[in-house]
Amino acid sequence: NGAAFAVILVDSIALMPRHSSMEMFNAGDPASNIRKQTYERYRCYEGTKSVIRPQMSDTCAKLISSMSAVINNGALSCNCD
Repeated sequence: NGAAFAVILVDSIALMPRHSSMEMFNAGDPASNIRKQTYERYRCYEGTKSVIRPQMSDTCAKLISSMSAVINNGALSCNCD
């Protein structure tokens, strides 16, 4: 049946924290509460888990960029020309 010889190749794995565990969402101040509500209302988490890059709202793009900066201890260089 071929199942005994099946192979899966993985070229990358991304470990992402839950948004609810990040201080920018759970600090308890009004701004972090608004960020969390916005992230959940716009379902920004759906785009972050996709292998392909889905169309993303500006709202989600800004929040995810902020999350990336927090995760990476600051902004990453763009490596663009």
